[in-house]
Amino acid sequence: MDGCEDILTAGQGVDDISVKIVDASQERYLDPISGDDPLVMAARGTVAEVLAKNLRGPADLLKDYQEFNYLVETMPEDYVAQWSAQRPSLEASEAEVRRLQAVAEEVSQRSEASVGFRLIVVDCSGAQGTLIDAALSLRDAVLHWMADEFAASNLKLLEHFDSVTESLNAEPDTTEAMDGLEKFVAQLDTDMEGLVARIDYAKTVHDVLERARYLIDDEVSAFFWELCHWPIQINAEMEEARMRLIRYRSRYMNQLKAEQ
Repeated sequence: MDGCEDILTAGQGVDDISVKIVDASQERYLDPISGDDPLVMAARGTVAEVLAKNLRGPADLLKDYQEFNYLVETMPEDYVAQWSAQRPSLEASEAEVRRLQAVAEEVSQRSEASVGFRLIVVDCSGAQGTLIDAALSLRDAVLHWMADEFAASNLKLLEHFDSVTESLNAEPDTTEAMDGLEKFVAQLDTDMEGLVARIDYAKTVHDVLERARYLIDDEVSAFFWELCHWPIQINAEMEEARMRLIRYRSRYMNQLKAEQ
Protein backbone atom coordinates (compact mmCIF):
# COMPACT_ATOMS: atom_id res chain seq x y z
CA MET A 1 0.00 0.00 0.00
CA ASP A 2 2.84 2.32 0.78
CA GLY A 3 4.07 1.97 -2.81
CA CYS A 4 0.69 2.91 -4.26
CA GLU A 5 0.43 5.93 -2.01
CA ASP A 6 3.84 7.08 -3.19
CA ILE A 7 2.74 6.83 -6.82
CA LEU A 8 -0.44 8.78 -6.15
CA THR A 9 1.49 11.42 -4.27
CA ALA A 10 3.98 11.79 -7.16
CA GLY A 11 1.17 12.03 -9.71
CA GLN A 12 -0.38 14.92 -7.84
CA GLY A 13 2.75 16.95 -8.56
CA VAL A 14 2.35 16.69 -12.38
CA ASP A 15 0.75 19.69 -14.11
CA ASP A 16 -2.55 19.16 -15.83
CA ILE A 17 -1.60 19.84 -19.50
CA SER A 18 -5.20 19.72 -20.67
CA VAL A 19 -5.60 23.34 -19.70
CA LYS A 20 -2.73 24.23 -22.02
CA ILE A 21 -4.13 22.56 -25.16
CA VAL A 22 -5.28 25.13 -27.68
CA ASP A 23 -8.64 24.64 -29.21
CA ALA A 24 -7.93 24.72 -32.98
CA SER A 25 -11.39 26.04 -33.68
CA GLN A 26 -10.64 29.07 -31.57
CA GLU A 27 -7.04 29.66 -32.88
CA ARG A 28 -6.49 33.07 -34.48
CA TYR A 29 -3.96 34.09 -37.16
CA LEU A 30 -2.31 37.40 -37.91
CA ASP A 31 -3.95 39.31 -40.71
CA PRO A 32 -1.73 39.60 -43.87
CA ILE A 33 -0.01 42.92 -44.32
CA SER A 34 -1.11 44.87 -47.38
CA GLY A 35 1.42 45.62 -50.08
CA ASP A 36 0.49 49.26 -49.76
CA ASP A 37 1.41 49.27 -46.11
CA PRO A 38 3.99 52.01 -45.46
CA LEU A 39 6.28 49.56 -43.69
CA VAL A 40 6.19 47.15 -46.65
CA MET A 41 6.77 49.93 -49.14
CA ALA A 42 9.66 51.27 -47.10
CA ALA A 43 11.20 47.79 -46.86
CA ARG A 44 10.85 47.32 -50.60
CA GLY A 45 12.49 50.64 -51.26
CA THR A 46 15.38 49.77 -48.98
CA VAL A 47 15.92 46.41 -50.72
CA ALA A 48 15.74 48.02 -54.17
CA GLU A 49 18.23 50.68 -53.12
CA VAL A 50 20.64 48.09 -51.74
CA LEU A 51 20.37 45.95 -54.87
CA ALA A 52 20.83 48.92 -57.20
CA LYS A 53 23.86 50.08 -55.26
CA ASN A 54 25.44 46.63 -55.26
CA LEU A 55 24.67 45.94 -58.93
CA ARG A 56 26.35 49.16 -60.04
CA GLY A 57 29.75 47.48 -59.90
CA PRO A 58 28.75 44.51 -62.10
CA ALA A 59 27.09 46.93 -64.54
CA ASP A 60 30.31 48.94 -64.81
CA LEU A 61 32.23 45.70 -65.31
CA LEU A 62 29.91 44.79 -68.16
CA LYS A 63 30.56 48.17 -69.80
CA ASP A 64 34.29 47.52 -69.56
CA TYR A 65 33.88 44.47 -71.78
CA GLN A 66 31.32 45.88 -74.21
CA GLU A 67 34.01 47.66 -76.23
CA PHE A 68 35.13 44.21 -77.39
CA ASN A 69 31.71 43.27 -78.78
CA TYR A 70 32.96 43.69 -82.35
CA LEU A 71 35.20 40.66 -81.86
CA VAL A 72 32.27 38.28 -81.55
CA GLU A 73 30.13 40.13 -84.07
CA THR A 74 32.65 39.61 -86.89
CA MET A 75 33.24 36.30 -88.64
CA PRO A 76 36.92 35.68 -89.46
CA GLU A 77 36.22 34.95 -93.14
CA ASP A 78 34.24 38.19 -93.52
CA TYR A 79 36.89 40.14 -91.68
CA VAL A 80 39.78 38.91 -93.82
CA ALA A 81 37.73 39.43 -97.01
CA GLN A 82 37.27 43.09 -96.09
CA TRP A 83 40.89 43.39 -95.05
CA SER A 84 42.34 41.85 -98.21
CA ALA A 85 40.03 43.95 -100.41
CA GLN A 86 41.97 47.00 -99.24
CA ARG A 87 45.18 45.46 -100.63
CA PRO A 88 47.10 46.49 -97.51
CA SER A 89 50.85 46.73 -97.42
CA LEU A 90 52.90 44.09 -95.68
CA GLU A 91 53.66 46.57 -92.91
CA ALA A 92 49.95 47.27 -92.41
CA SER A 93 49.13 43.56 -92.27
CA GLU A 94 51.83 42.88 -89.71
CA ALA A 95 50.60 45.83 -87.65
CA GLU A 96 47.06 44.42 -87.74
CA VAL A 97 48.31 41.02 -86.58
CA ARG A 98 50.08 42.69 -83.68
CA ARG A 99 47.03 44.81 -82.85
CA LEU A 100 44.75 41.78 -82.61
CA GLN A 101 47.31 39.98 -80.47
CA ALA A 102 47.41 43.02 -78.19
CA VAL A 103 43.59 43.05 -78.02
CA ALA A 104 43.61 39.44 -76.82
CA GLU A 105 46.14 40.34 -74.14
CA GLU A 106 44.12 43.41 -73.16
CA VAL A 107 41.00 41.27 -72.67
CA SER A 108 42.88 38.93 -70.36
CA GLN A 109 44.09 41.88 -68.28
CA ARG A 110 40.81 43.78 -68.17
CA SER A 111 39.81 42.09 -64.91
CA GLU A 112 40.41 39.05 -62.76
CA ALA A 113 38.74 35.82 -63.83
CA SER A 114 36.35 36.24 -60.88
CA VAL A 115 35.39 39.67 -59.57
CA GLY A 116 33.80 39.85 -56.12
CA PHE A 117 31.25 42.43 -55.05
CA ARG A 118 29.31 42.79 -51.77
CA LEU A 119 26.40 40.58 -52.74
CA ILE A 120 27.64 38.61 -55.75
CA VAL A 121 30.72 37.26 -57.45
CA VAL A 122 30.92 37.70 -61.23
CA ASP A 123 32.69 34.94 -63.16
CA CYS A 124 34.42 36.66 -66.10
CA SER A 125 36.42 33.66 -67.28
CA GLY A 126 33.85 32.54 -69.86
CA ALA A 127 33.52 35.99 -71.42
CA GLN A 128 37.28 36.47 -71.39
CA GLY A 129 37.85 33.13 -73.08
CA THR A 130 35.29 33.85 -75.79
CA LEU A 131 36.69 37.31 -76.53
CA ILE A 132 40.30 36.12 -76.53
CA ASP A 133 39.45 33.27 -78.91
CA ALA A 134 37.61 35.71 -81.17
CA ALA A 135 40.55 38.14 -81.30
CA LEU A 136 43.02 35.35 -82.03
CA SER A 137 40.70 33.93 -84.71
CA LEU A 138 40.74 37.28 -86.52
CA ARG A 139 44.51 37.45 -86.10
CA ASP A 140 44.93 33.94 -87.50
CA ALA A 141 42.64 34.77 -90.43
CA VAL A 142 44.94 37.64 -91.43
CA LEU A 143 47.97 35.37 -91.09
CA HIS A 144 46.33 32.63 -93.18
CA TRP A 145 45.62 35.17 -95.90
CA MET A 146 49.21 36.43 -95.80
CA ALA A 147 50.51 32.85 -95.99
CA ASP A 148 48.26 32.05 -98.96
CA GLU A 149 49.46 35.16 -100.79
CA PHE A 150 53.04 34.23 -99.92
CA ALA A 151 52.64 30.70 -101.28
CA ALA A 152 50.90 31.79 -104.50
CA SER A 153 53.47 34.50 -105.23
CA ASN A 154 56.40 32.15 -104.63
CA LEU A 155 54.93 29.44 -106.83
CA LYS A 156 54.34 31.90 -109.65
CA LEU A 157 57.92 33.15 -109.37
CA LEU A 158 59.28 29.60 -109.40
CA GLU A 159 57.31 28.82 -112.54
CA HIS A 160 58.81 31.93 -114.13
CA PHE A 161 62.32 30.83 -113.20
CA ASP A 162 61.67 27.37 -114.63
CA SER A 163 60.68 29.03 -117.90
CA VAL A 164 63.80 31.22 -117.77
CA THR A 165 66.02 28.19 -117.20
CA GLU A 166 64.46 26.38 -120.13
CA SER A 167 65.13 29.35 -122.40
CA LEU A 168 68.70 29.73 -121.18
CA ASN A 169 69.42 26.07 -121.90
CA ALA A 170 68.28 26.31 -125.52
CA GLU A 171 70.75 25.20 -128.16
CA PRO A 172 71.25 28.15 -130.57
CA ASP A 173 72.04 26.17 -133.70
CA THR A 174 70.96 28.91 -136.10
CA THR A 175 71.91 32.55 -136.40
CA GLU A 176 68.34 33.52 -135.48
CA ALA A 177 68.52 31.33 -132.37
CA MET A 178 71.87 32.86 -131.43
CA ASP A 179 70.50 36.37 -131.77
CA GLY A 180 67.39 35.41 -129.81
CA LEU A 181 69.37 33.86 -126.95
CA GLU A 182 71.74 36.81 -126.83
CA LYS A 183 68.83 39.26 -126.56
CA PHE A 184 67.14 37.05 -123.96
CA VAL A 185 70.27 36.98 -121.78
CA ALA A 186 70.69 40.74 -122.09
CA GLN A 187 67.05 41.36 -121.13
CA LEU A 188 67.28 38.89 -118.26
CA ASP A 189 70.36 40.67 -117.00
CA THR A 190 68.28 43.85 -116.88
CA ASP A 191 65.31 42.10 -115.24
CA MET A 192 67.35 40.36 -112.54
CA GLU A 193 67.27 43.36 -110.23
CA GLY A 194 63.48 43.28 -110.18
CA LEU A 195 63.38 39.50 -109.74
CA VAL A 196 65.81 39.69 -106.83
CA ALA A 197 63.64 42.41 -105.28
CA ARG A 198 60.64 40.07 -105.47
CA ILE A 199 62.64 37.36 -103.74
CA ASP A 200 63.73 39.83 -101.07
CA TYR A 201 60.07 40.71 -100.54
CA ALA A 202 59.27 37.02 -100.14
CA LYS A 203 62.00 36.83 -97.49
CA THR A 204 60.42 39.76 -95.67
CA VAL A 205 57.00 38.07 -95.71
CA HIS A 206 58.61 34.89 -94.42
CA ASP A 207 60.18 36.86 -91.56
CA VAL A 208 56.80 38.39 -90.68
CA LEU A 209 55.16 34.96 -90.52
CA GLU A 210 58.05 33.65 -88.45
CA ARG A 211 57.79 36.53 -85.98
CA ALA A 212 54.08 35.79 -85.60
CA ARG A 213 55.01 32.14 -84.96
CA TYR A 214 52.85 31.08 -87.86
CA LEU A 215 53.36 27.45 -88.85
CA ILE A 216 54.22 27.53 -92.56
CA ASP A 217 53.26 24.46 -94.57
CA ASP A 218 56.24 22.20 -95.32
CA GLU A 219 55.71 22.32 -99.08
CA VAL A 220 55.36 26.10 -99.06
CA SER A 221 58.51 26.36 -96.98
CA ALA A 222 60.39 24.10 -99.41
CA PHE A 223 59.31 26.27 -102.36
CA PHE A 224 60.49 29.36 -100.51
CA TRP A 225 63.98 28.03 -99.82
CA GLU A 226 64.23 26.82 -103.40
CA LEU A 227 63.30 30.31 -104.52
CA CYS A 228 66.03 31.83 -102.35
CA HIS A 229 68.68 29.87 -104.27
CA TRP A 230 67.42 30.85 -107.71
CA PRO A 231 69.45 34.06 -108.22
CA ILE A 232 72.72 32.14 -107.87
CA GLN A 233 71.44 29.41 -110.17
CA ILE A 234 70.13 31.88 -112.75
CA ASN A 235 73.42 33.78 -112.80
CA ALA A 236 75.25 30.50 -113.38
CA GLU A 237 72.80 29.58 -116.16
CA MET A 238 73.29 33.00 -117.77
CA GLU A 239 77.06 32.60 -117.72
CA GLU A 240 76.72 29.15 -119.25
CA ALA A 241 74.42 30.56 -121.96
CA ARG A 242 77.01 33.24 -122.82
CA MET A 243 79.73 30.61 -123.11
CA ARG A 244 77.43 28.50 -125.29
CA LEU A 245 76.83 31.48 -127.56
CA ILE A 246 80.57 31.99 -127.95
CA ARG A 247 81.03 28.34 -128.90
CA TYR A 248 78.16 28.36 -131.38
CA ARG A 249 79.26 31.61 -132.98
CA SER A 250 82.81 30.31 -133.26
CA ARG A 251 81.51 27.09 -134.83
CA TYR A 252 79.32 29.07 -137.19
CA MET A 253 82.22 31.30 -138.29
CA ASN A 254 84.41 28.25 -138.86
CA GLN A 255 81.68 26.72 -141.01
CA LEU A 256 81.47 29.91 -143.08
CA LYS A 257 85.22 29.91 -143.61
CA ALA A 258 85.16 26.25 -144.59
CA GLU A 259 82.44 26.90 -147.17
CA GLN A 260 84.37 29.75 -148.85
